[in-house]
Amino acid sequence: MGKGSREAADEDETTEFKQSASVAFLARITGMSLKHAYWLAVVLNFAVVAVAIFWFSKKILPGMFRDRTSRLQPRKIRARSSNQPSRKSPPPPNRHAGN
Repeated sequence: MGKGSREAADEDETTEFKQSASVAFLARITGMSLKHAYWLAVVLNFAVVAVAIFWFSKKILPGMFRDRTSRLQPRKIRARSSNQPSRKSPPPPNRHAGN
């Protein structure tokens, strides 16, 4: 497929959206051309999705991390205590073993 035919295929796919009723309405209320109203709609859609993701992450993620930390903390303490050597003093060396 050549570059021109790919661009034509992309144009055919987006023409429906560029000339949709919502874009025409946006163009009418803002006084923009259809092309500019289409790009404004694209930017607004992106902004709505970005704000929704940001809001969701601010609301949900701190609780998820807090729960995860509280679940892992006892395991971390247990692992630390099992890996540490005993606090007892080592036995004295046997001086007579080699003689």
